[in-house]
Amino acid sequence: MDKIEDKQEDRNFIVHGTWGTLLPDNVALGTSLRPKAAPGEVIGEVFPPERMHAIVQEISTALDFLVRLMSQLETLPRKSDEAPS
Repeated sequence: MDKIEDKQEDRNFIVHGTWGTLLPDNVALGTSLRPKAAPGEVIGEVFPPERMHAIVQEISTALDFLVRLMSQLETLPRKSDEAPS
């Protein structure tokens, strides 16, 4: 769950941030007003391709894990399905 929470923060920053490019290296820069920041402070983070690919891979891995977990949970007997004692 901690890994998912970390990726959720990255995802939210990516989706809701304001984007630009740092020159001359053409590195993506996201900026955002974050709850963790001091009032009026804007936080910026760089997102080079390697970081973006790693974030996508980690989110995909977490999704695969959750799908497998949910399918296993669906096969467990439910209390209403159990025979009375």
